[in-house]
Amino acid sequence: NLDARALTQRLPGDCHKNSRGRVLVAGGSETYPGAPVLAASAALHSGAGIVRIASNAVLNIKENALIRCDLAKSGWDELFAVSDTLVCGCGWGDRTEESVLEKILTFPRRLILDADALNMIARNGRLWNYRKDCIMTPHPGEAARLMACFGISDTGCRSKNASALAEKLGCVIVYKGRDTVVAVPGGRVVTVAAGSALLATAGSGDVLSGVIGALAADSRISLAEAAMLGVYYHGIAGEKSSKIISADDLTDCVAKVVFSRI
Repeated sequence: NLDARALTQRLPGDCHKNSRGRVLVAGGSETYPGAPVLAASAALHSGAGIVRIASNAVLNIKENALIRCDLAKSGWDELFAVSDTLVCGCGWGDRTEESVLEKILTFPRRLILDADALNMIARNGRLWNYRKDCIMTPHPGEAARLMACFGISDTGCRSKNASALAEKLGCVIVYKGRDTVVAVPGGRVVTVAAGSALLATAGSGDVLSGVIGALAADSRISLAEAAMLGVYYHGIAGEKSSKIISADDLTDCVAKVVFSRI
């Protein structure tokens, strides 16, 4: 709690929607149209000033503040120019072409890779460009696939596995699960002891990616700090809520935690 309080940045009095962080979420498919909406909603509820969703899927967006971007009309470069962070992979499924990820990996600012973006890299390790300004958020299954792809032995220890992935891939690793581990290249490993069994529901990871995406849009904190703080906020939201029936309920819980601190 004290670590999180030290990292929390209050909103400056002269802020505006563009200075509060612009998040782009790329994801969604016919099978999983809700995943990018959960991530985008979480980013909006975590303090981002503007949140856009880039998807070819038909999305059911209930929040009027979220901006839907049709890729047929808005090119990636145009969207990159108005985004501070990009959250990628939520709900992509296994039919998204590798060329889409190759383009996203050229995003010039902070990048959060989740879900099917990680699975795509695990299937073809040559896609990974070893960029440092990136956070990967694998659950144990995705982590195992990444480790197998890049020749990392499973030690049976979550902290050691997360650290090995961070060193091998050169980016921040958020190894999800009970007591989520955040590992940073160079050896720093932090365990975030926050959360509850209520977070064990489909879409909870998408919400986490959106929270981290919003925090990473704040240049006043490092990428690793954004990852740690995002995991903490997400976990405390699970603890404070009396009940979380689905991930749709979680975004409001996150907002109460985040805005009670800023």
